[in-house]
Amino acid sequence: MAEGFLQLAVHHSVGLGGRHLDEIAQHIVVAHFEGLDAGLVTILRFQPGNDLAAAVAQGNQLIEVRLLVGPDAVGFDPTYGPITGILNFVIAFCTSGVLMGIYVVFDVKKTFDLAHMHNVLFVAVCAQMLFALGAVFNYNSVFETVLDTDTIWAVSGSFNNTVFILYGLYAYLLVTRDHNNLLSKRTQNVGKIFAGIIVPVQILTLFGLVPQVVFAPLFVLGGVILYPLFMIGIGDAIGNYQKTEG
Repeated sequence: MAEGFLQLAVHHSVGLGGRHLDEIAQHIVVAHFEGLDAGLVTILRFQPGNDLAAAVAQGNQLIEVRLLVGPDAVGFDPTYGPITGILNFVIAFCTSGVLMGIYVVFDVKKTFDLAHMHNVLFVAVCAQMLFALGAVFNYNSVFETVLDTDTIWAVSGSFNNTVFILYGLYAYLLVTRDHNNLLSKRTQNVGKIFAGIIVPVQILTLFGLVPQVVFAPLFVLGGVILYPLFMIGIGDAIGNYQKTEG
């Protein structure tokens, strides 16, 4: 697999996160989520969690297709860059809605380690939304800018690398802390496999220990197959919860 594809793959990984903003997560995100109650489930009935999860899964697959058919080049591409940036923004926005549904349906606040990771991931998703369109705005800006578009694009991509680790850890905690078996057996297995691949690969990549020829198929397996399946399974759990409550 060409170097350009691999760098773009890293840049647009579906991971969300980067900084471990514990204080912000505790003082801002926790306060925000504590205000959620049955009213949120009512909102989710108008914007079903399973539809949001499906949107995240399908949007992610569109990005993977864009990577496969896009140009073999490093940096911001004038044709595919804006499309990818907008898709990343939409995916992050929908993911934030799915996370809100998970918080209620899985009663996340009762499990400390899951709640902690949930808060960190939610902050990371919001940060991803801020980063997603930065290069697009910079490229089309009518004013002079200090940073060039390729630099902003690269910074955004490096941020997403850490998010991938957060996704893996969150998937593992969500599956292993699902004591009420809200997730189907298949979704639980998919989540464990996803976490078992993503976390070690990203940690090894941090030290440059994953060969390009190995990274590419693992990226496709995790991003194109396992992650969408896991998100759809979560959406089913949220949808079933709504039916039970209704």
